[in-house]
Amino acid sequence: ISDVSPESMEASARTITDLLRQHQFKEVSTRFNDRMKEAMPPDRLETSWTHVMTHLGLFKTIKLARKDPEFDRVDVRCEFEHGLMIVRVAFDPSGKIAGLWMLPAEPEKDSQT
Repeated sequence: ISDVSPESMEASARTITDLLRQHQFKEVSTRFNDRMKEAMPPDRLETSWTHVMTHLGLFKTIKLARKDPEFDRVDVRCEFEHGLMIVRVAFDPSGKIAGLWMLPAEPEKDSQT
């Protein structure tokens, strides 16, 4: 369990997502722990992000970032031109990124009538 506060994790996850939006893949990778740096070099991260944009279109906005109450991870809900996606960022105890996933987002409950 990390000493980093939930608010700091949420702010960091928003920053990571914004860096992805700006195609700053090398900058994102500097925030990875050693295991993630090996597993997800900047070129592979760029390929993953490009794949998402191919399907969902242009990035529009970050809707919200919410820390999981049980785990050191934050789900950042993102809106794209053609849909929603979750950027899930997991942190190690030192606050470095230990995991990064791009997941399909469920429709928002309040938007269903």
